[in-house]
Amino acid sequence: MKNFFLLSLFLCLCSPLYAQNKIFLSYNPGISLYNSENSGKTIGDKHLGWFPGFSIAYESENIWGLNLLLEYNWTQKRIYDVQTFAMTTSTGSGTLGYFNADLILACHNLDISVSYKVKDWLYFAAGPTVSLVDRSIVMDNLPNYIQEKVGSSFDDRLISLCLGVNGSVNIEIPFQTSSQYVFFFSSIKLRYLQSVWFDDRGRNLDNYSQSFIFTQLNIGLGYNF
Repeated sequence: MKNFFLLSLFLCLCSPLYAQNKIFLSYNPGISLYNSENSGKTIGDKHLGWFPGFSIAYESENIWGLNLLLEYNWTQKRIYDVQTFAMTTSTGSGTLGYFNADLILACHNLDISVSYKVKDWLYFAAGPTVSLVDRSIVMDNLPNYIQEKVGSSFDDRLISLCLGVNGSVNIEIPFQTSSQYVFFFSSIKLRYLQSVWFDDRGRNLDNYSQSFIFTQLNIGLGYNF
């Protein structure tokens, strides 16, 4: 994933010197419209809704005759108390208390888009997405008798590679009129992901897959140079 991103960035930097280049930094309030984890046993009756993150993007004109936009987007959400476990006596005859497990879902998305200028301030973009998804079931502050076996916390981690598509409507409003300028940037993006590979670590995942649909609002600043 990292090497692929660096290679794509290198190709952009090797574009003709006369091309216009842009960089973007933005905060991404987002919502999970569909998440296959919501129907799984690991998440219980909880749901992944609000899904915030941050983005950094680079756009260059005239790469193979196209305006190519690369965006790295990181999002993460922790859902508390998705599962509850009972602490029992050694004989199992009574309950001493309860402890909970949380779900953490993090996505490292690389969007590769072709950007099309509709007006001076309005752009459409669409293209493929490669994503590394990290889903963890985390238990902190475990009971003492469990800490003796696994430590003070437990983390069941599953890494997956997902492929998908993205599309966005982008708005750019410059703060000044010159060849190099800072501009306000906002966009609405839709991203679909489907798992293609898992780091199963010996687990049987034959009947398991992941799919996601996210909508994302980017709000930030850009620089044209």
